[in-house]
Amino acid sequence: MIIRHTIATALLLLVPLAAAAPAAETVQLIETPYMELIRDRIVHRELGLAPAQVNSIRGVTDQFDSRLFITRNRREDERRRLVHDLVKRVRPRLRSILEPQQLTRLKQIELQWQGPRALLRADVQAKMLLAKPQLDAISAAVTATDNAVRNAWKRTQKGRPRSTVEKTIQRIKSGESRKILGRLDADQRSRWQSLLGRPAPLTELGKGLRYKAPEFATGMKWLNSPPLTMDSLRGRVVILHFYAFG
Repeated sequence: MIIRHTIATALLLLVPLAAAAPAAETVQLIETPYMELIRDRIVHRELGLAPAQVNSIRGVTDQFDSRLFITRNRREDERRRLVHDLVKRVRPRLRSILEPQQLTRLKQIELQWQGPRALLRADVQAKMLLAKPQLDAISAAVTATDNAVRNAWKRTQKGRPRSTVEKTIQRIKSGESRKILGRLDADQRSRWQSLLGRPAPLTELGKGLRYKAPEFATGMKWLNSPPLTMDSLRGRVVILHFYAFG
């Protein structure tokens, strides 16, 4: 009887944890800047990377840049899914390059960039102890923000000044942050601030990022030239002229 009662009690304790697990689609609501952060010189400075570490990271990003390139024109939800899949493959490789404290700081910068909607991340939820009603409310707030931002951008097509639309979008995103943080209790807000660490220079990020150019498509007919490759053009100045033909 004692064993049966213990098992029943354990099952009851597991139910809230299972209920709080994030739905798979919530991951698609979170933009991840990871592929940009790991190549950013400001981030390198924040992490205190040695030249050998920077070169090793460049070797990793070079392997995946062609896959990152093809995500640029996909639908928003599909692009986020593809980028998340890339990040899942890249993260483990960075663990063998960065020191533990550097990995921690990189995650802090990533969370600061993502803002409160990062609370939908499974790894963050595990430390925040969020209840299912909280997760549902956060997911609803993020979805509402994304819809409002899309509608705001549509107004630029109707002649509304871009600067005005950008201010509107900034207000929408600020409102989302307040709504999400308002769902947390005092202990959870303290946990969140601890996960963020010291403020990072987010406004300086994204300047001068370098990507490996994708290889030319193969199996196509070239005009006025034999087929070229990126390696054959390395070290040379190249002018690309894009136009429709046919």
